[in-house]
Amino acid sequence: MALQRRLLDHLLATDPDGCFVAEDGGRVVGVALALRRADFWGLSLLNVAPDRQGQGIGRRLLQATLSYGEACARGLILSSRDPGAMRRYALAGFQLHPIVKATGTVHRPPPAQPGIRDGTTQDLDLVDTVNAGLRGAGHSVDLKPLLADGDGQLLVADTASGQGYAVLDIDSDVLLLGATDAPTAQALLAAALRQAGDEADVGHLTAEQGWAVPVVLAAGLAATKGTRVLAGVCATLAIPAVRRAAVVDDRSASAEDGVASDT
Repeated sequence: MALQRRLLDHLLATDPDGCFVAEDGGRVVGVALALRRADFWGLSLLNVAPDRQGQGIGRRLLQATLSYGEACARGLILSSRDPGAMRRYALAGFQLHPIVKATGTVHRPPPAQPGIRDGTTQDLDLVDTVNAGLRGAGHSVDLKPLLADGDGQLLVADTASGQGYAVLDIDSDVLLLGATDAPTAQALLAAALRQAGDEADVGHLTAEQGWAVPVVLAAGLAATKGTRVLAGVCATLAIPAVRRAAVVDDRSASAEDGVASDT
């Protein structure tokens, strides 16, 4: 909970113009937070109170956050599997990508991976370089709260054949991984699984992360259906005109196309 609050405070500080609430009669009934890093836009939070879903609040909050990224060429949303949420993101121009995750006992720990080492904040420039090639923008500024106070761990690959990084949580589960090539990505994932202990969880694998499948299967993990759907777009976002404000008043919102709770 402390980490979640720290991350929310971080976005309020770095992207205040991408943070919105929906208020009705003095009660906050919805909240949305988006970030913008160079040419990349991402939705970090979209949540509507359960008793106010299906009333258009989520739709208007999404429109407000999209307006914050109207000049960005790439966008990303980690959606729930709620049909209303997926429909709204698809209508906004996002392509939906099913996700699987690998979880279970590490029966066969991978061997030590040459060229993989523990990273420090001195390696964040390398992380930005890798991410600029993958998503058009670095985001090391967002990793600092994750790595603070021992809440996360950074693994780094920096060899003649490739560069990459992996961010692990306190349980050594993989939170983020990026690399310039598939072999480097596989080595980073294997290194993460090696130190995961008995149990491991590798989530958010789409068809583009097929390189991860032989690594997790070799370790003895099982691939299961994910609880999320990745919504991405690699073209200029078509943003509907909305009012920019710190508060989105929902009293005139239509009662259709509501977006269910998304965190």
